Amino acid sequence: MGLFPLNKGLLWKEWRQNRWLLAVLFLFVIFTPVIEAMLEWLQTVFGGMMGILEVDRQWLALFGFENAWSFEVAGAVKGLIVTESGSAVGFSPLFPLAPVAVWLWGILLIVRERTPNTLEFLAAAPVSRREIAVTKFFFGAVSIIGMMTVNLLFVLGMRLVESVGYTWTEALFWFAYCVSYLLSLYSLGFLIAAVTGNWVASLGAGLLCSQLHWLLADAIGFFGVPMGLPDSALGRIRDGLEYIYLFFYLSNYAVDRVHTGHVAALFAAFLVLGVLALRLFEKSPLEKNGQAFVFGSSRFFWGFCIPLIPAVLVGVVFSFNWISALIAGGLAYVAGIRAAKYLMRQMEGRGIGAR
Repeated sequence: MGLFPLNKGLLWKEWRQNRWLLAVLFLFVIFTPVIEAMLEWLQTVFGGMMGILEVDRQWLALFGFENAWSFEVAGAVKGLIVTESGSAVGFSPLFPLAPVAVWLWGILLIVRERTPNTLEFLAAAPVSRREIAVTKFFFGAVSIIGMMTVNLLFVLGMRLVESVGYTWTEALFWFAYCVSYLLSLYSLGFLIAAVTGNWVASLGAGLLCSQLHWLLADAIGFFGVPMGLPDSALGRIRDGLEYIYLFFYLSNYAVDRVHTGHVAALFAAFLVLGVLALRLFEKSPLEKNGQAFVFGSSRFFWGFCIPLIPAVLVGVVFSFNWISALIAGGLAYVAGIRAAKYLMRQMEGRGIGAR
């Protein structure tokens, strides 16, 4: 058995079980730019016949476009379009609900097994838990990449037939950015579902993760201002904490604002969260169901999750650039884990108990 084993039988099982969810997710992912562009094209055809699009044509002419359907595609790829006169209009590179759908996709791949208790049957099958974890994760990730490939082919095809206002390089960068962004959200959802034992716990943990930056910023402001924390430092911390906000990367997208460093960071988050999720899924007691955390012990939560909070704070304080923030946060996380283990050993030695 290799490091990342795939099981063809399990792949077929995932397809049969989740094909309708895949169809819904596919519509969300390709809605921008494919479906919106097609809807605009239909409106252009039939609206042009009725002579009701003269105002739209005048508005589009400000940005150098003759039709709305190519403008929709260019808006998605560029994110922010600015004319020579300084007029600007912002667009989202993806349908705003697509990231939520992808995040839920990562959760549902595991949670849907827990509701009918089918995970325990998978655990009893003649396959290893690593095969189960890797096959599920691979199926979900490849599905996302395939959907974004459909978007890329459409975007590149549009450039062949229409003057769309973006280059090949910009289209490929948009693809790489969106894929890495969606995969990082998918890994986060998969990780959440790997350590939670029911629907409520998974969705609650996901909601907490999505709003963690606001909670941390408010907590720092509540305790820091009375202690003399300057407003400039508080503002810097708030800005840094936005990088753990799920939709920050979607709303901040524009071809002149993001760069390959963002793509690399998002893809690194996908790999780190994915490997962690696979390891936890492999080690988790799949037969346990119903409780908030499937490990049935507070040792994991206190030993590995709680140290994330000071690690994030340290990373934000030392966020001179993303490399210094990553190094400082990583060192603080390792130190936090060691401190938590030491405290738990001390508590157990005194008979207080950490379980």
